[in-house]
Amino acid sequence: LPLYGAAREKIYRVASLIAIWIILNLLSVG
Repeated sequence: LPLYGAAREKIYRVASLIAIWIILNLLSVG
């Protein structure tokens, strides 16, 4: 299941980018 592994890795990467973006926004607002 190489496609599943690639999709999961891509999802993790996008989720980490979103988490960093949210943290930066919270820090800038705070």
